[in-house]
Amino acid sequence: EKPGQVDPMAATVAPEWLADLQLHGDPRTARILNREMELYLGGDLDLVRDLEGLYLRGTLDVNMGRLIVFNNTFQVDRGRLDFSREIGFDPQIDVEASTKHRMRSRFSNNSVIENIFVHVSRTLARPEIEFSSDQGYSREAIQRMLLGLDPYPDVTGGEVDQLRASSITAGFNVLEREIARELNLIDTFEIDQIRRENEAGSTGLDPLIGIGKYIGPDLYLKVAQGVKQEDRDIIVEYQINRHLLLQSEIRRRMDENQGQETYNLDLKYRFEY
Repeated sequence: EKPGQVDPMAATVAPEWLADLQLHGDPRTARILNREMELYLGGDLDLVRDLEGLYLRGTLDVNMGRLIVFNNTFQVDRGRLDFSREIGFDPQIDVEASTKHRMRSRFSNNSVIENIFVHVSRTLARPEIEFSSDQGYSREAIQRMLLGLDPYPDVTGGEVDQLRASSITAGFNVLEREIARELNLIDTFEIDQIRRENEAGSTGLDPLIGIGKYIGPDLYLKVAQGVKQEDRDIIVEYQINRHLLLQSEIRRRMDENQGQETYNLDLKYRFEY
């Protein structure tokens, strides 16, 4: 967009140009591909530019596709994108998908297959996610299964390594973040960027994704894992009293100290005002 030029997406009382184009796509003609989903679509749309701006009208049927949630692939059973309700390019979404999850039986040493279903609604940018299963597991239990955990909480607290292995190494997409906010298993979610030079001499950013859990009122555990590199942080904080905080850290950066782990122990004083 050039300086001084009107944004074609914005409403204006005197648009410089108008459009009303009818678009038709056979099944599997259009494709949406990102970290959250891969959808193949077809249908009829109108591309309109008028006083309200530039927008789409019409619907697209989802002919086939998949949704990715914590490394689990859900095959799309049916779906539709509806562009008729809002101005712009963010459609209302109505997609149902399913996957098969193998889990340990509660009554024997055998494994069983549980069919898990997901329904994604609202808008493509801000989806609302609902889960169900053959055996009627609760939403929290299904979320735990998708993380590779037992559907019922482990009161011994031995789930942190499982959680990191099943989710953090891949990073969280938008569907996964919506789930993570609801899980009592995760209290904090952070994305840090590590700045480092590449072989070409330019500077790039490597993401470090961390999750944290408060274990009681005074103890906090955080585990962070690099997405591209084998960077890793493990931090344990103990609140001694209102002002004193004891922090232990195990840190590894692949471009520091020949990739070896370093250990830090800090006593911090907190002053609030």
